[in-house]
Amino acid sequence: MKMKKIIMIVTLILSMFLIVSCNGKPDPNESTPKILGVENSVVEQGSIFNILAGITATDEVDGNITNKIIVTGNVDTNELGEYTLTYTVTNSFGNSDQKERIVEVVKRKTEEEVFTYYEPTKLNRENTIYVLNSPGVEELSNDDSFTAQVIQGLFARDEVRFYFNGRSITNLVNTDQYHLDQTVERYNLKTENITLIDAINMYIDAWDSYILNNMWGSNISLEEFNIYPNVKAYTEKEIEGELAGYATPGYIVYRKGTVSVNVAATLAGITGFLPIELGSVEFAKSLGLVEKFNVDNILFGYNWIFSTALSEINPDGLIHQDYQSSGGITNKFIKDYGVMQKYMHVYYDSNVNAPQSFRQNLHRFLTPNRPILGYTYSEDNDVAFYSNYGQFITPTDYSFNLTYLTADLFRQDEDGEQIVFKQPNKDETEVSPNTHYVAFIVSDGDNATMWQNTSLFAGTFMNAVGRENDTFPITWSITPSMADLMPSILYSAYHERSNGYDYFAAPVSGHGYINAGGFIKAGDGAYMDDYLSKLDIYMKKADLSITTIIGTRGLENRVEVINEYASLPSVKGGIVYEGSKYFGAVPGSIYWSNNKPFIGPRDSLWETTPEYIAARLNLYPKDPTSIDGYSLINVHPWSHSYEDVRTIVNMLDSNVKVVSVDRLFELMTENIVDKTNDDGFKTPTQNGMSVTKEYLEQNPSLIPVNPLFNDFLLWEEDWSAVSGSVSSSNHDNANSNVGTFHTSLVIGGNTIAEKAALKLPNIDDLWISFMARGNSNNSLEEATFKFTLEIDGVEKTILEAVKLKGVSGTETEQSIKGDGWQAFAFPISQYFGEYKNKTAKIKIETTSAIGIKVDKFLITQRIAVASGEYDRYNNQFLSGNSEDWLLGHQYKTSQYAYWGALNKDNGKPFETGAIQIDVSDGGGNEKRNANTNLWMAKKVVLPDSDAISLTWHFEGNSSEPLYGVKYKISLYVDGKYFVIQDWNRANGAQELKNINITELTGLQLKNKEVTIMIEVRDSGTNNGVGEVAWFRSFGIVYS
Repeated sequence: MKMKKIIMIVTLILSMFLIVSCNGKPDPNESTPKILGVENSVVEQGSIFNILAGITATDEVDGNITNKIIVTGNVDTNELGEYTLTYTVTNSFGNSDQKERIVEVVKRKTEEEVFTYYEPTKLNRENTIYVLNSPGVEELSNDDSFTAQVIQGLFARDEVRFYFNGRSITNLVNTDQYHLDQTVERYNLKTENITLIDAINMYIDAWDSYILNNMWGSNISLEEFNIYPNVKAYTEKEIEGELAGYATPGYIVYRKGTVSVNVAATLAGITGFLPIELGSVEFAKSLGLVEKFNVDNILFGYNWIFSTALSEINPDGLIHQDYQSSGGITNKFIKDYGVMQKYMHVYYDSNVNAPQSFRQNLHRFLTPNRPILGYTYSEDNDVAFYSNYGQFITPTDYSFNLTYLTADLFRQDEDGEQIVFKQPNKDETEVSPNTHYVAFIVSDGDNATMWQNTSLFAGTFMNAVGRENDTFPITWSITPSMADLMPSILYSAYHERSNGYDYFAAPVSGHGYINAGGFIKAGDGAYMDDYLSKLDIYMKKADLSITTIIGTRGLENRVEVINEYASLPSVKGGIVYEGSKYFGAVPGSIYWSNNKPFIGPRDSLWETTPEYIAARLNLYPKDPTSIDGYSLINVHPWSHSYEDVRTIVNMLDSNVKVVSVDRLFELMTENIVDKTNDDGFKTPTQNGMSVTKEYLEQNPSLIPVNPLFNDFLLWEEDWSAVSGSVSSSNHDNANSNVGTFHTSLVIGGNTIAEKAALKLPNIDDLWISFMARGNSNNSLEEATFKFTLEIDGVEKTILEAVKLKGVSGTETEQSIKGDGWQAFAFPISQYFGEYKNKTAKIKIETTSAIGIKVDKFLITQRIAVASGEYDRYNNQFLSGNSEDWLLGHQYKTSQYAYWGALNKDNGKPFETGAIQIDVSDGGGNEKRNANTNLWMAKKVVLPDSDAISLTWHFEGNSSEPLYGVKYKISLYVDGKYFVIQDWNRANGAQELKNINITELTGLQLKNKEVTIMIEVRDSGTNNGVGEVAWFRSFGIVYS
């Protein structure tokens, strides 16, 4: 056996010797030529195209045989189309290679198709996206998120490999996941979830090749960063007497929540090293990374990095972003894009960190008319400062994944053609005599983050309940920069989230937020000329024709700015924001330039009330030939909602027509007779400034009455006294720390108040709800009232002998004493089987010397959105199901307010089941601070039993005695109202409660249909911010 092996080895060696001894050359018969560089290509019409450019041929024996290539076919660059070229080469031994390519001649791109502020990135060749921070894989801290996004940005210089799931949650939608899913599906991409350690290892593996091709690393020697004699920024330690420098990957040490975050981000972009927080150094070392820098020193601030890295900082943009988030932790947003671009990262929160001289030097260095990403520290001051240097801001301070969203693929449709954005709808409303035309414009759309994370998903915006049934036009301001910065999101806004009546206009002041009055003065007007030429391009890209202008300085400057905007072919007119609430200086004012109208909002839905706006619109003249016949209403998205616009529309007279902003401008241009300016703006006599709140209060009948909703803003509306006294009140000391909206209906003691008869709508699941409180400033006093409902002549008692304590407290106290404002609600079907289209009469009778106050009287449909199987007698709220409980009403006075069976922080069901309730207020003009903030209810038929109990488990997020959510449980049955659990604070994890309602009510409850209501309120401490509770379970127990 051993002898056979020896013979085989010798034979193999002899064979190899014979092969290589034939003159030392390859066998000619085995020599095959190769053609290199043949790839499909696209050329523009009319360009010069060399069919052999970049193509070579080689052969192992003959060497370079490029001159032997024969090309079959031709390309006529004057004619559009596809051309096939065949490349053939034959070596001296007769062996051949052949390759084929397709050359497509396409239409030459226009300037607007070529120009961009945001150079497109390229997805990796495999179209595989590695997703970081995926739920269920890992949850990264803010500092680890920073590191992950730097890796994302560094790779994006070559190709986009990574996506960061920031878990931005709006209305239970993970918006980051949504945008990823949309692009993956539309463009047939692949995804793979990975960990941060995976990403760091990929970074380490790629280091040598990316250093070699100059993607990473710097021409600045690392020693040059050590400009201070006794303190080193470049801290790498020698190994065997040498420093590795750029030869090995490494990290930059910074301290969380400090200026060093921005310094490290800038330095990472320049050097390619990763930022690592001080507390994670050992983690970085364990992965094989080496410390390169330590910038945890006040000396290593903005001036230091700017002066040492000046030669490689990209002057074509800037990241202006806070370095810390609430609680002093690291701000984790918008890190990838600035690193990819080698932008400077700064934040002007302090003259110590960023003195005026530094800011001036930095902005002189930056290229004029380029974007600043992130947001401001002091909005007015910063925007004015940027404008003086011809720079604009694109708000993106809560954005992730700009390196992904700017990918060139997303600027194409499914067929590979460049997307031509078209507004989803066209308003063709015809002009009619004796008609007033109004358009609503939602402001603040310059905020790209708002479109990325909020506007498309929030219930207060494009995802409002019932919006699919609305037929009135509304116009949203949206930055046209999204055509390049976030094309897939612009596509979603136009084509996926629109209800068929959405229109769009450019926000302040075009494609970027500028102070227009200052901008036009900077650079002797050259900055504005360049800015507007690019605005013309972006208006066409996004198919917009109306823009918004802000920041002018007096009439002369305002007119100068308008004339510049009016010169743009793409602009049909403009909205001018100036003064209080965007309209105080130009209330409905109009200026004509180049036969285009530039108008100020006639009114502004901003910390006011929809009813006031509706009253004014109904009052304005109905003459389409005059400026008086048109109104533009600004809608401030941070203090009002889409629902408020709907409220206004439903209150308008029949001869007030709602149109899109585009159509409003067209109608004005086509129909207004007098287009003279009279040396300035013309202002309609009646507007939101001249028709004052005081005037409306003196003429309350001007406020439209909605029989299905009484807000009691100025008067009693359709309520009157049958006996006793009924009046309106514009003051309420139960509203602690609120604005001016303290209005309500006052029903005196021993009074019968009646609502005018109304026809109930033909709607299923119709509920009546209202707020009420005892009208006394003594919390020991008590009011009693009765509620009756009559339908088609049949009267039934719904609430009998309900007791309400008085209220002790003032507007300046943190919270009130007593019951405060409480909610009452019931389904009409519990008492009347047939009610649709029938006449109803409603009475509230006080049976005590103390009267009550009533507000927010509402008749509307309410439905519990249940899914899957559940036990109506044993609510556990598993799998994110709120089961047969419905949310009645919640005062959403901040972005924190929430109710649902999914965890609002991650959109997932709770492991053991719960309805999460966040009654954080944090601002707004509502009845809040220890008043009922939210009510929820369920309608159920009780079991066939003589002994029935209710059980529940409520848990709060605080164990402090004066802080945390309070709740109350009540029962509606047989015309009676019972308090099952009076106001109780949910301090921490409470024991299961159990109340025998058969004993408590003294009624025979078997098989009775009842309504169970739970009210929730905050403590009033710190405006109730952060007060959260979990409704873990609810049971109906019987024997």
